Amino acid sequence: MHSQQQIFFSTLQFELKQGEKRKIKIILEGDEFDARITNMIIDTSIYPDHCDIVRIQYPKNGKLAEKLQGLFYNTYQYCLNERKTKPGNKGKTVVPEEIKEYLVLYTTTMEDMFLAEAISLEDTQEFKQETSQINENDYENEINNMKDDNATIIQKQMNVKIRKMDRKICQRLKEIYNYRCQICGYGFREKYGVDYAEAHHIIPFVQSMNNNPENILILCPNHHRIIHKAGAEYDKVNKVYQFNKKVIEGINYG
Repeated sequence: MHSQQQIFFSTLQFELKQGEKRKIKIILEGDEFDARITNMIIDTSIYPDHCDIVRIQYPKNGKLAEKLQGLFYNTYQYCLNERKTKPGNKGKTVVPEEIKEYLVLYTTTMEDMFLAEAISLEDTQEFKQETSQINENDYENEINNMKDDNATIIQKQMNVKIRKMDRKICQRLKEIYNYRCQICGYGFREKYGVDYAEAHHIIPFVQSMNNNPENILILCPNHHRIIHKAGAEYDKVNKVYQFNKKVIEGINYG
């Protein structure tokens, strides 16, 4: 399956081979910060099929670090506490799903300039509260079909940010899968001369806030609608949808 890393790497406007670094600028809340983007070296003898891993790096005591610590106070405090209570643990700290915060990066017309938006724990909690009564079908219709300047379900600025992030990931996945359904393989380009597909969240986004590519499928309208209508269940072990006792359809991740 395609990861957030692969999607981000594919949107870069410059080539970055493994081991290469490049200076970049990040605009966050109107301020400009220096950073560096690195395509990490992967040992292909151990991980022959591993995708590129892109890392954004900046001085740990610099201005950008200070800014992020303030914006993501909950995550920062959690990581500090983990280091204090588990001093021998040198691995990466895994933040629990219920307190995760997000930094969304967008490319700009200048290849070395990135626009960043922060989505804090308070933002996601408010979003969950406001969307608790929204039907997943309505949310996905907005993600797939509605323009940013016609928001009806989500009106507040921070909710628009969350929706914008989700829309961007969905759009990139459509391009990666060539606008073809991951169940039946159908695409509209050959017959109708247009590209169209819909994004479907395996675990409903309005419940989980999970917009990782691993939680998103690209489907034709027929399969998208029938999954919702039939209440089909996804078997994540076998990577299939079970519609009833007789109908089971697999997912293509190629």
